[in-house]
Amino acid sequence: MYSVLILLIVFISNYIVCLTNGPILNNINLQDKAEKWAHGHVFHDENENGIMDIDEDGIMGVYVSNGIDFVETDSEGKYSISVTDDTIIFVVKPKNWMTPVNDVNLPQFYYLNKQNGYPANFIYKGVEPTGPLPNNIN
Repeated sequence: MYSVLILLIVFISNYIVCLTNGPILNNINLQDKAEKWAHGHVFHDENENGIMDIDEDGIMGVYVSNGIDFVETDSEGKYSISVTDDTIIFVVKPKNWMTPVNDVNLPQFYYLNKQNGYPANFIYKGVEPTGPLPNNIN
């Protein structure tokens, strides 16, 4: 039997500026290059309510990705990963675990962060804008 794990993402508005050893470029707006960070937990949702309750444990060693980087959860199931206004954050399902499913049995293991949605000139409309980053995503 599989146990259910939940990816809890908490966004905060801290920004950092990443500098490189490469050549200095003229007319760069450093604020545009600042990174936002998503923080959260991957945890065993024992009562399957979608919320990390006080008595539920985080899961160590689970990989979380933004499609470019992979980070591993610590001993409490915590992680931090960089995000942009156009990022999909997802958990890599570990062996012997399962992700929660929705009412039509589709796995719920990711969060789509598309703050501005897709451009209006696309022939096939994509997702609607997700808007500003939420405080918590379960």
